[in-house]
Amino acid sequence: MRPTQLRVRHLRGSVRLAALVALACLFGSCTTDQRQSNATPVNSVDNALTRLLECLPPDVTSTSDPLRITISSINHLPKQTRIELVAWAENGSTTLNLPLYVRSRGRWILGENERVYLVDQECRTYGLNDVEFRQPRLSPGIIGIPAHQAIRGALLFPPLGPRSRLGALVFGHRTLPVILAPMAGTGRVENGGDEG
Repeated sequence: MRPTQLRVRHLRGSVRLAALVALACLFGSCTTDQRQSNATPVNSVDNALTRLLECLPPDVTSTSDPLRITISSINHLPKQTRIELVAWAENGSTTLNLPLYVRSRGRWILGENERVYLVDQECRTYGLNDVEFRQPRLSPGIIGIPAHQAIRGALLFPPLGPRSRLGALVFGHRTLPVILAPMAGTGRVENGGDEG
């Protein structure tokens, strides 16, 4: 591995950590426990981030991978949590592998054996319930994306616990930080974070 690749990979990890810290600071008051009147919001945010980072698998996205994925929004509905994604090809055309339900395993699998799930700041995981991408498939679970074009779709999960505020979407070998708490009075969370 060349030194520039190592620096870029280290920088990407730092950017992800900074994004998680920024998200946590934005919603720090959401993670404080009313019973802990002595704890400061900063300590609660630090604790939540520490727990969350311990739960996450390593992100091993290649710097040469032209596929980029971002979370555009989250909708908290009575019977499900809908995460809307945007995927695009940065340099050259690429493909997006979607999770497929494998009956023999009783769960959704991405590729050979990777998984797609949500994890919150308490290390609770929420398994995938369904996939909604309307684009035609090149083969089962594979969508072609031309260079400099984007596609949209959604991943459906069970309803989240009432204390879920921060978390991440684990999409195979990618980890995308996300704010899970809905804005007051809505069931919607806008996330502009880029997986990079």
